[in-house]
Amino acid sequence: MSSLVLVNRHEEALAHADELLADIELSRTSTAKHVLKAMRVARLLNDAGAQRWLGYELDGVPSGPDGQAWMTTTKRWADKDAGEGYWGSSASLEAARDNARSIIKAHSGSVSLSGDYVTIAMRERSGTIARTASTANALDRVLSSVESHVYRFAADVHAELTYSQVQANLFEASREAVDATLASMAGDALKSIASISERLNSGDESAVSQAMTTCRQLIDAVADHVFPPAKEPYKIGEQDLDVTANRVLNRLQAHLHESGVTGGRATRLRRTLGDLYDRVSASVHRPGGVDVHEARYLFLAVYTALGEVLTLGPDDRSKTESRAGDAIASDDR
Repeated sequence: MSSLVLVNRHEEALAHADELLADIELSRTSTAKHVLKAMRVARLLNDAGAQRWLGYELDGVPSGPDGQAWMTTTKRWADKDAGEGYWGSSASLEAARDNARSIIKAHSGSVSLSGDYVTIAMRERSGTIARTASTANALDRVLSSVESHVYRFAADVHAELTYSQVQANLFEASREAVDATLASMAGDALKSIASISERLNSGDESAVSQAMTTCRQLIDAVADHVFPPAKEPYKIGEQDLDVTANRVLNRLQAHLHESGVTGGRATRLRRTLGDLYDRVSASVHRPGGVDVHEARYLFLAVYTALGEVLTLGPDDRSKTESRAGDAIASDDR
């Protein structure tokens, strides 16, 4: 399934979940219709668990262990030991409940009774109303339980998809900022960045080494962009950092310091970049050392870390130009 199709399905599921919450909160439509809409949401998300119990509400509860557990969950038992309860679908229970209410209404109207058997007739009438009311209350209890489960399902889906959408929006905003910077950078590694995800999504293990090579070249290219190689060491306090061509991580560290990034953030980025560069480099030299699944996450981690480096602040062209005279040719690492 393509990412676009997945996004569209999630957007549709979120819209239906939002409508479903409003339907239940405002007592719009029936429980059976709420179940149908919830099933649509479950199908859009490929939620097999939800589809199973919603299926019970559409087709009736089966007699197996799962069905009996659902009978207990939705308060359907009339006599559990005897196996008696409300096994039907939500639609059939609603129909039975509405019919019971009609019977109660019919028997509750004003009537004129007379004769020797009036006492018996009144007693039977009262008994019919009481029994029917008990059945209607039991059905209401079951339907209310079903509604509560549908509501919780819709609320959980709504919260999860809303959170995912917020994450996606944040990532998209970051991606645009990073890509705008990457677009201004030269190099074959950058030209092939679009192909990394295609290679990894193909599931072809032979593509892993190529993707990891591109990731390593991307780190090199970012280092060249933010802190070109220089002959003179870069000073951080009393420490002299070698920032020649093959000292990629040192140059990234120098860029962090020059950008005013210090303390815990600098430590985190330095360690992250170092770990990623070592892991990616190891994967290049030893292709069997990383599988496609790990490679995908390595690429995402590299992209995210470099994104933070590239968006630390406005691009100071004068800073780069002041070092241009000291720049030396980049060596392959």
